[in-house]
Amino acid sequence: MYNDFIDWYETFRMPFIQEVTTYKYKRTAEIIKEKFGDIPTSEINRKALQKFFNELSQKYQKLTIKIHNDQMHAFFQSLVDDGELERNPMNNINFSGVEKEKKKKYLDVEEYEVLKESLDLTDKTELMIFVAMQTGMRYAEVLGITPADIYDKKGIKFININKTMDYKVNKGEFKTTKTKSSIREIAIDATLFDALSVWIVDKKIREDEGIFGLNFASVTNKKLMQICTTLDISIISFHGLRHTHGSILLRHGVPMLSVSKRLGHASMSITQDIYIHLTKEQEEEDNLEIINILGGV
Repeated sequence: MYNDFIDWYETFRMPFIQEVTTYKYKRTAEIIKEKFGDIPTSEINRKALQKFFNELSQKYQKLTIKIHNDQMHAFFQSLVDDGELERNPMNNINFSGVEKEKKKKYLDVEEYEVLKESLDLTDKTELMIFVAMQTGMRYAEVLGITPADIYDKKGIKFININKTMDYKVNKGEFKTTKTKSSIREIAIDATLFDALSVWIVDKKIREDEGIFGLNFASVTNKKLMQICTTLDISIISFHGLRHTHGSILLRHGVPMLSVSKRLGHASMSITQDIYIHLTKEQEEEDNLEIINILGGV
């Protein structure tokens, strides 16, 4: 089965996905090799697959298992489509997963202000953190910023997000954004605009050069964790700064549609799913306000 799976994803998936995504298929191939090895694909039945996913459910998180499930289902379905199998043995395979300890994914307003005031904007990593806080940009998008992407238009300052930097595979190379909707203009304030402008001049960065160069997320996340620990605020990842940005905008009444476009989400439903906790909190606050209003009538 292992070799069949490799041949399938190299033929039907690899030419159409970003290189970093191939690692997910390679990981699925690895666990298939560990479990089934050279057993012919035609001899692997639904019961064997269910036992396999029972084992995975004891070791991995549900989201991770879902990736393996989706890829293997597509693989078997391809065999059905080609007439090599009568039915897909992955149909109705059940799985659960190990519960991961939930960590806070965003800073509240007070913590945001504490972090913001502590940052040294002449330090590269801290300036990157500030960019993410103020824009909600993804890590690869921040690395993709060039001097040409920062400009003033009719008195409003912008960062134009039109590319990312690959810091995992082809390290340091520019590549396309995550989705077409990720291409966007983000309005920024004068503090961020000035900090970036000074950085570009001081470092003599060319117009087509990434202003932060190649930086690994692990190093940046370590620095952010150290800062949060020192400030005694919630420890979050760099991606958590993106969630923080969205949360704060919604808290201050910015419409969901505007937040969705600013974050570069493919649809507003994605934004709603991510920030459903805020919706619930707002509903509770509104209920209390409604009760107070009715009580005073």
